[in-house]
Amino acid sequence: MIIVIISFILDNIFSRLIKYSNLLYPLFSLLSLILIYPYFNRKDNNYYIFSFIFGLIYDITYTDTIFLSAFIFLSISYLLRLIFNKFNYNYLSVLLSSIFIIIYFRLVTYLILVLLNYLNFNIITLISSIYSSLILNIIYILLVYILLNKKILIFKTK
Repeated sequence: MIIVIISFILDNIFSRLIKYSNLLYPLFSLLSLILIYPYFNRKDNNYYIFSFIFGLIYDITYTDTIFLSAFIFLSISYLLRLIFNKFNYNYLSVLLSSIFIIIYFRLVTYLILVLLNYLNFNIITLISSIYSSLILNIIYILLVYILLNKKILIFKTK
């Protein structure tokens, strides 16, 4: 759970540091759902419950749309379970699922906000938000995944 807390705090820090930049959008909290996946039992629903509550906390803290991220985080946890039940949890699957989840999150959030008349549809804005989200977040997920694997390897050898 430390990863989730750190990711949540880093979302805030990076958002403040780069708020004038349209090139980098942190989604570290969202990606922490990928990083914590192996720590949940595949047969129980605690992962879904955690994802929904975490999305709700994310909504309350960072957005004006209550329950939107909660339901999107829940759907993402479902998609991640499908992905990792089909593929091994490794560097490649983490990287590809991260790219997929970032695109999914940006696309679904954008389309819902357009449908609710919060935004006007603009394909350039949508593509820009996806591209901008990929840069920083892929670097983050790979670094944290590598650090977690090193830590896991250290514990396994002792």
